[in-house]
Amino acid sequence: MPITKCENCEVQQSWYWEEAFAKFGFGDGDGQVQTWRVETVLREAGYEAFSSEWGPHNTVIQCIFKDDVDLVPHRRINLGLLAQTAVFMH
Repeated sequence: MPITKCENCEVQQSWYWEEAFAKFGFGDGDGQVQTWRVETVLREAGYEAFSSEWGPHNTVIQCIFKDDVDLVPHRRINLGLLAQTAVFMH
């Protein structure tokens, strides 16, 4: 589990990488959103990862590609389900 210092109060906070894929992750967007960190790790591992804001809620990873293959083919229907993300962090 990653631990990050809060940008506002400087308290160490733990979070789960799965939150970057969940509409209600990171306290429904009210917490310290770390989606960009997960995106960076995926890109450094050779994946193409793209995120966008989900209305007023959160920023979530929408697309992940590797060798032009869409690794989240059902993202429009099932976005946010942890089962969808398990395959990416073997």
